[in-house]
Amino acid sequence: MKHLWHKNLISLESSLEIMRDELFDNAEGREISITGQILMEGASERAKKLVKESATCHKTIHFALVKLQKTLDRNLDTFPWVSFKLKRNLVYIPPGKEQSLSMIYDLLMTDGLNGTAEVLKEECNMDKYNVYDPYTLKQIVDDLRDGEICSSLEYLETWHPTEEKFLRSKLQTQMITDCIEMDNYERAVDQLKLFKRPWEDERLKGPRLLGALLIGKTSMCDNRYRDLFDNGNREDIQHKMTSFFLPSDSPLRLIMRFGTQALSQLSEWGLSGYNSSYYVENELPIEVPVIPTHSAFTCPILKEQCSSDNPAMRLVCGHVISRDAIARLTNVLRPVRNSSRYVYRHSRFKCPYCPREQIMDTAKKVDFSKWQNDDDFNEGGRKMETMDEHSPE
Repeated sequence: MKHLWHKNLISLESSLEIMRDELFDNAEGREISITGQILMEGASERAKKLVKESATCHKTIHFALVKLQKTLDRNLDTFPWVSFKLKRNLVYIPPGKEQSLSMIYDLLMTDGLNGTAEVLKEECNMDKYNVYDPYTLKQIVDDLRDGEICSSLEYLETWHPTEEKFLRSKLQTQMITDCIEMDNYERAVDQLKLFKRPWEDERLKGPRLLGALLIGKTSMCDNRYRDLFDNGNREDIQHKMTSFFLPSDSPLRLIMRFGTQALSQLSEWGLSGYNSSYYVENELPIEVPVIPTHSAFTCPILKEQCSSDNPAMRLVCGHVISRDAIARLTNVLRPVRNSSRYVYRHSRFKCPYCPREQIMDTAKKVDFSKWQNDDDFNEGGRKMETMDEHSPE
């Protein structure tokens, strides 16, 4: 809008200058033609209209800014005048810089900004981050944006998460609706032949999707099939698939969330005359509510807390029990002498919570790892607790 106003003002100014030269620079007593009068009237009307529009726009913007300022003053506390004193320098100390970059990388990957995250990773030579298998995640997200679901289905076929049926139904629904919108019915039929039938628990959804496929693009306006074309379905699928590779929430987002909650109390302290440092022995002087998390796991079968020698194991069905519990279920786990390692034999057993048959080699060890202090981090530091899963050695 600013560019258009600037262009219109230059054009109008040029026209008025030409008219001024014609009227006042020539000999006196020269008469103005009818065409000249019409041009002058048109230029005057345009100038009047442009000035009125600019004044109205300025008034609207000014009113919006005043309203925003009143809303901020009414809903937000005054920022504390006491300065925040930090003893750590996250830029020049290597551990702090690595932790900061890894948190930014995790936040970018969580928000789906894979391209920006990859550039950050390459430019900063990052080796440590909380994202599990970022290349597969990038492939899945890029394919979902392009309307491809093969990489997502391949991941579901390989790892069998608990939401496999739900996600498969979502993926194939999105694929069919995309094909209907693009009038590409052959691709929809060919893809359906390759994938398993996902509608075992949704008996009405299958016929509705097939009916929408037969009707074609007009089904988007049909009341019977309109709800199948959900614009938020793609974002939900992408967010759910991304959650398999990332922590439940990125540490940087948690820091910002609880930091904004702490600002309210810090503001009150600042206005009351509290002029000491808010940063004392790695802690804030206020209580910050934290979402319920677990840094330890107690086996529901043996009622014993897991440790590095007896870690928690996640089964294919999603249930988690300890490794000793699996040993008692199979009776084929034997420890190596003078070592904490165990030797496995290929064995099958049933999950204690569901009738699904399990294979010992498919169980994944769950590590509850804390952010440890680093000797180079002269002030010490504590990371947020995250949970990583990987296959047993």
